[in-house]
Amino acid sequence: MAATLLVTFVLTFLVWIEQSIRFIDLITKKEMRIDEFALLMLYLIPDLLGIILPVAFALSCGVVLTRLRETNQLTIIQSAGLPLSSVAFTVIKVGSWVIAFLYLVNFYFAPYSLRQFKSIQFHINQDVERLFSEGNLLNLEGKVAVFVKKISKGQFYGVAVFDQRSAQKQIVIQAEEGCLRQNGPKSQLILKNGERASINLNSGTATRFRFRNYSSDISLGELVKLGSRDLKIYERYIYELFDINLFGPDNLFEKKMQAEGHQRIIAPWLTLIFALVCFLIVTTHDKFRQGTLKSIVIAGTCIISVQGFNLAAFNLSHKYWQFNIVNYAGIITILILVMLLVFKPESGK
Repeated sequence: MAATLLVTFVLTFLVWIEQSIRFIDLITKKEMRIDEFALLMLYLIPDLLGIILPVAFALSCGVVLTRLRETNQLTIIQSAGLPLSSVAFTVIKVGSWVIAFLYLVNFYFAPYSLRQFKSIQFHINQDVERLFSEGNLLNLEGKVAVFVKKISKGQFYGVAVFDQRSAQKQIVIQAEEGCLRQNGPKSQLILKNGERASINLNSGTATRFRFRNYSSDISLGELVKLGSRDLKIYERYIYELFDINLFGPDNLFEKKMQAEGHQRIIAPWLTLIFALVCFLIVTTHDKFRQGTLKSIVIAGTCIISVQGFNLAAFNLSHKYWQFNIVNYAGIITILILVMLLVFKPESGK
């Protein structure tokens, strides 16, 4: 267990650092504090654990078993009349705890943390005030674009705003000049001598009017009201993935939701398959010390093949639900086959 925790920590930390670098622009571009950025990145960890933990457990089993082999402790166990399958029981016992933890991650912690992560991103992207307060003349953020021809002493000259955040309405505003004005907790965008045009995407109707003075509340709380954020499939809890009331008439969406749900059920069992593959390679290789690299290649090939089969069936099930059954049948067959190889009578000799 200690080896699993260590390997998981190292791998998760390395991947987490790589992912954090991708979002480092949030600190500079959005003027976020380091502690805010760290909280945002913290929400990435549960999802990373769901991916890394099966591989980390397999690696830790391989490392521990290799050490036992090199120190002849596996030979001592066999000389004492105990089969190597007794060691496999320990692997299965620890693997069962890892599988249980992965179910908690897949069913609750990962979707919850991804919801928090995406919500923070959503709120950051809604903060249009930053687009006006920055020194650049052209600022783009998601579905909002702000162009200012000239900025001088807090005044904007030649302002154009393109707003596509609302799913029902798109807005274009042009003005000769403008400024930002703080009114308590509210931020008011004041524009003068311009034109506002909008189109309702549902009805197709368009409105257009000119103005001498135009005021808009661009406080974050008001901007969020423009429309709620649509949850991605990977942000939904397991019961939502099988909720037929969410599917509507979209049959493809139904297949994607159910494919994600079945994958969360299947994926944790790869942990045990990967670990037992490593157990087989280490304990059955007669000349392990002379063929360590070969053993690593064989174990890696087996693990990649199983993972490849799982992902291929998962992707195909997005269009053809029958591949969910193929995935279940394939993983169960592979697990039974590995179990038979581990606990065959010859393994105790």
